[in-house]
Amino acid sequence: MERIEELDNLPMKIINTAYNGQNIVILNNASTDPLFDNDPYIKENQVKSLLCFPIVSKGSVVGIIYLENNLSEDVFSVDRLEFLTLLSSQIAISFENAMIYRRLEDLVKVRTNELESKNDELQELNSQLMHISMTDTLTGLFNRRRLDEALDYEAEKNSRYNTGFSVILMDVDYFKSVNDTYGHHVGDQVLIGISEILRDNTRSTDMVGRWGGEEFIILCPEISCTEAHALAEKIRVAIEKDTSGRTKTKNSKFWYCRVQRKRSY
Repeated sequence: MERIEELDNLPMKIINTAYNGQNIVILNNASTDPLFDNDPYIKENQVKSLLCFPIVSKGSVVGIIYLENNLSEDVFSVDRLEFLTLLSSQIAISFENAMIYRRLEDLVKVRTNELESKNDELQELNSQLMHISMTDTLTGLFNRRRLDEALDYEAEKNSRYNTGFSVILMDVDYFKSVNDTYGHHVGDQVLIGISEILRDNTRSTDMVGRWGGEEFIILCPEISCTEAHALAEKIRVAIEKDTSGRTKTKNSKFWYCRVQRKRSY
């Protein structure tokens, strides 16, 4: 037999009887009733009229209406019982609706959290896909597709605002002999080493990419031909003086040009 939580300010024996039997308990004088006159609460408060009414929803007690009168006997008439029966039915329906709403609310919360989680995963996957689509797998530099987009963007910007830009094309000398002598694995390491030198010696605003094979492009927004020459020479010297062993070759060739819209007056 179940027992609900003990409360000092209620006659728990009567409440548990109504709860477990799902029966209405009506006492005309609880203080003299042989079944409940020993209840501590009844003794202390000298309860006379008492009504304990279980509210049942789908076969389970969801609440209890408890009423008492310490002054008069026979207070809870049949008329009042009928009213409470109607009231308890409405309370049970309201309780059931509230539980349905709560379950729906919890379900919506769970689904919302799942959707947010899936959305975060999708955004992360989209970000990874975007990175893969514009990155050279071997070197981690921008690939030819991304370079083409950047060149188109700089050309359009130059056409509108006459900002100008420079392009440096670099080719690793004797790369075929590196592959033939040491193998393609070492050739890949050379390209990776060259890529690291390019990153270390260019500006954050420059775009460095692998054009194909052993050819690299550096797109330099808003620098002059003289500045492009200086940058190319800086990179050439860095490759020539590299002592890490990652490049295998000390020679590289550079071509550079400046793109500028012709001024009109």
